[in-house]
Amino acid sequence: MTRALNVGIIVADPNLRHTIVDCLNHLKVRVAFAISPIGADTSAPEYSNPEVLVLDFGHRSAFEIMATLKTMPSPPPVIAAHVTADPDVILAAVRAGAREFVSPPISSQTFQGALDKIAAERLLTAPANRSGKTIGLLSAQGGCGATMIACHLAAELRRITTASVLAADFDPTSGMLGFWLRADPSRSVLDVAKNLSRLDLSLWKGMVHAVQPRLDALTAPVEICLGELPSSNSFSTVLRFARANYDWVVADLGQGLSPLSMALIPELDTLYIVTTPEVAALYQARRAIQKLVSSQLTAERPRLVVNRVRAEHAPDSKDMERLFSLPVEAYLPEDYDAVVEAHSEGRLVSPSSDLGRRLTQLAFKVSGQPAPERRESKFSLFRQFRARAAEL
Repeated sequence: MTRALNVGIIVADPNLRHTIVDCLNHLKVRVAFAISPIGADTSAPEYSNPEVLVLDFGHRSAFEIMATLKTMPSPPPVIAAHVTADPDVILAAVRAGAREFVSPPISSQTFQGALDKIAAERLLTAPANRSGKTIGLLSAQGGCGATMIACHLAAELRRITTASVLAADFDPTSGMLGFWLRADPSRSVLDVAKNLSRLDLSLWKGMVHAVQPRLDALTAPVEICLGELPSSNSFSTVLRFARANYDWVVADLGQGLSPLSMALIPELDTLYIVTTPEVAALYQARRAIQKLVSSQLTAERPRLVVNRVRAEHAPDSKDMERLFSLPVEAYLPEDYDAVVEAHSEGRLVSPSSDLGRRLTQLAFKVSGQPAPERRESKFSLFRQFRARAAEL
């Protein structure tokens, strides 16, 4: 069972108190207690250790309670409440240390943003066993293949590093990561972002799909999301939570620079811009790189991957370096047959295909491990023809 956020309520006005309880119940948080400050012994064990406290600043005891909280080693954040939006009360609450202020009319949405912020901070300040590496793939434009590369990198990193890996789809409107990995999209990154106030490992395990041992997938929604999305900061919190619980996180950022991808990029260790040799894609990739470099969103310069390269039209590497002012990390070949075969059989691209081998090489480069040398088969026809040619 998922453990909900524990909220304590100390509000004098009964109508306001009941309204707050009703609103919080709709958010599926746990109301630890809801009492009036008049005559209540708030030091009693059953009233201790809420993770959030809603406190009525219209009552004089509020300031005594705030003074007591400041003596605690880990005091809960406080949401101030009052029957009216009195400026003097709001100012006094803020000066006393309250994080937010609510007054009628109150709805569940009134508390949602405040609780999400508090839950996000709680996740970030909680001790973590590890801090994994995060890499992101951003497609210069639609159809460049960033999702395909992200899925294969995640699978290969899991194989060559024996580490725990998450493949995460941060394209909530049209993500295809679940299609490539055959992952259940009934729970998605959107569900996680909407439930930060309840997020813990138990809830997380119900949201991700175990694709293979040590490889989980967090998919995009099964239906294209046309409604209002959670804030970009909510998705950043999801990425930070993932980083604290996996050795590697491979994030598909969708196509082009958007408010969401711009919020996620500072959380990455490495960003790969994926383009194709087409002029329009190269133009968009160059624009994205220039924007990222000028805005200094990334600790290091973005890296470039050129996908769907045809042998007869392979771009000149020196021209590419001059165009982007950075070297190309990898050229991946156009291998239409390997992709179609993988889709028809419901699997990833064969590692023995030309594209599969190049993806494996890229994964070794990402991991920082040396790629093993390829050994020719003892009975290779190519080797026999080469030996015979040497004799001539």
